[in-house]
Amino acid sequence: MPQDYNARFKEILSRLAPDKKKELYSRMHSLPAEEREGFIRDFVKKYDARKAPQKAEPPAKPRKKPEAKPAPQGKVPLKKETPGKPAEPVRKKVKPEKPAEPVRKKVKHDKLAKAPKVTEVHETERSDEPKTSEPKENKSPLLSKIIVGILIALLGAGAIAITAINNHEDISKLLSIIRGETQPVETSATENEYKIAASLAVQTSGTAAETEATTPAPTPTPIVIKEDAPDLTGLVIVIDPGHQAETDETEETLFPGATVGKPRCTSGAVGVDINTKEYEVTLEIALATKAYLEACGASVILTRETNDVNLSNQERADIAVAASPDIFIRIHADSVPDSEVSGVIAYVPDSGNYIETDKKLADSLGTLVAEAQGIEYLGCFSTNAYTGLNYSTSVKSVQLVVGFLSNSEDEARLNDDSNTYEIAAAIAEFCGEL
Repeated sequence: MPQDYNARFKEILSRLAPDKKKELYSRMHSLPAEEREGFIRDFVKKYDARKAPQKAEPPAKPRKKPEAKPAPQGKVPLKKETPGKPAEPVRKKVKPEKPAEPVRKKVKHDKLAKAPKVTEVHETERSDEPKTSEPKENKSPLLSKIIVGILIALLGAGAIAITAINNHEDISKLLSIIRGETQPVETSATENEYKIAASLAVQTSGTAAETEATTPAPTPTPIVIKEDAPDLTGLVIVIDPGHQAETDETEETLFPGATVGKPRCTSGAVGVDINTKEYEVTLEIALATKAYLEACGASVILTRETNDVNLSNQERADIAVAASPDIFIRIHADSVPDSEVSGVIAYVPDSGNYIETDKKLADSLGTLVAEAQGIEYLGCFSTNAYTGLNYSTSVKSVQLVVGFLSNSEDEARLNDDSNTYEIAAAIAEFCGEL
């Protein structure tokens, strides 16, 4: 299925209420795997089709009003056309006849916009009418035009006001970008504020292929940190968002001096329900965490800031070692055959300078991230199965699995922006303990 349907579906999901989101996940999970992509495509099309026509209606409604308002101005000359010379009898007949001729009034009044017609009518009437009515008829066309002009101006201003109210946030952001100002930040972190920060970070960091001509990359909004966020000034942290968009099957050695090889890098796991890509989830979490840690004062290095790279696991480890960081965190979201497995798990290298230290750090980090998501911490394991860990044993290193895409609930959780924010805040809390 085209990438844009998947991405659009995830965007729509982030706007749904939790109960509707859960209901949608359950419905998809009940479908056979081959029918899910079709379901996602149809859902996106129906959702967009339902939303599209609603935006065009507000500006169209006010345009009918300029035709109806001037009607009272035309009543005096039109009614005086039928009566004879006696003044008093005419007025008595005019009052009951007013509601009986709505169509004729509208037709004649519609022609007020045409200058020649108005002039002819008033000139003939002026010759028959008494002197007392002449001032009214001289003012009538001018008054009509003034009132019509005022109404059009008011309606235009109203339409602009309605549009401005509906698009207040976008207009505010646009004005701030034009002026070169930063967006105002509130004192507490909310889900909507995080959504803006995380989505802007992803859009700004993407390649030209990811941000193709649909929307220009906006200026990133500073992320809102919690009131009890730690001061991380002076810390250097390297984060590796696991995997990448394209697998590179070229082999590299598993660890220094080994004869065993592994592919340089793969695209990672795929979600069980909505085909969430591991390489996308890890980058979103890494970008949000970088923004949060930097807001706390830390210096943060990402091994990649886009999905369209070809960076081997050895090269990622080399980036970390070269930076001499206080901690090197590799972010992953695994998949296992048992779909019931859910939670957070940590891996550390089984050799190097920090074997025991890495275990303690991994337990602390894993526990905090699991608690932040409300799921179980499954423990820490020493291993030589991961190239990125085996080549970074000279620095403190932890590989953190934030959840399992093979589990429906974990996959849904990892697509929730507020959950991503909590992961970033938990990693910041862990770094405050270093």
